[in-house]
Amino acid sequence: MLASPFVLLLLGTSVPLVVSNPLNVLVANGTLNNTQTSSSEAETAVTFSDRPALNISSHHTSNITYISPQVPAPLKATHANPSSKWDEAHDRARSYLSKWTVAEKVSLTTGLGWQQGRLASGVRSTDYVSAFPAGINAAATFDKDLIYSRGYAMGQEFKGKGAHVALGPMTNMGRVAAAGRNWEGFGGDPYLSGWATDATVRGLQDAGVQACVKHFVSNEQERNRTTSSSNIDDRTLREIYTHPFLRAVQAEVASVMCSYNLVNGSWACENPKTTPAM
Repeated sequence: MLASPFVLLLLGTSVPLVVSNPLNVLVANGTLNNTQTSSSEAETAVTFSDRPALNISSHHTSNITYISPQVPAPLKATHANPSSKWDEAHDRARSYLSKWTVAEKVSLTTGLGWQQGRLASGVRSTDYVSAFPAGINAAATFDKDLIYSRGYAMGQEFKGKGAHVALGPMTNMGRVAAAGRNWEGFGGDPYLSGWATDATVRGLQDAGVQACVKHFVSNEQERNRTTSSSNIDDRTLREIYTHPFLRAVQAEVASVMCSYNLVNGSWACENPKTTPAM
């Protein structure tokens, strides 16, 4: 019996291990087998198969999956086979693309992504706009008036380009130090991030555009963010991760963008606990 609820199974292992908590298991290229091997209901065997699981890499461990506590989603499939509609659409798409010439396919797929290139076509391919200081730098000033002015100036440019909604501010907490979006937010202190969010929302909306605070909630990394689960206890969730969103609501933010990740095993955009709380 392993005392820790977290177990790291090394690659290539085929021997079942008994763990004390089947809901919190680190599995490397393996699958979870819910066969009971003990009289205790809390003991579960974890074995390996040749089929790889979801991979999450870091500097210290590679090809690791975190199997998190599951919260049932409230939305259910309305037809017997949820994948049948996808298969049908996929077949139609392949049939359509088979009629394209190579030149047509190349013209569709070539180009630069958001994070690439030297902005020859403008900031995010938009001309005559400014590249404003990052959110993390704005928060480092501890100057509410300056942060408000930044938000107001950004709002003016959004409105000047004909945009109705500004997809910001981003208020995630930078929990993962190497996360790709940390620069966009206001840092890891919920109080600082809260009033920076408040000032930015008011600035954007006073300029005549709708702010859209994001990403609700706990979208704390970019890698595998559409498949990973942020597992947080209630107190931490409320005191740290949702506090900036509270300040956004108090500032009468016009809209909220839900996040791409799961929260405690259930998708953030349909999470039966966090979404009603918002």
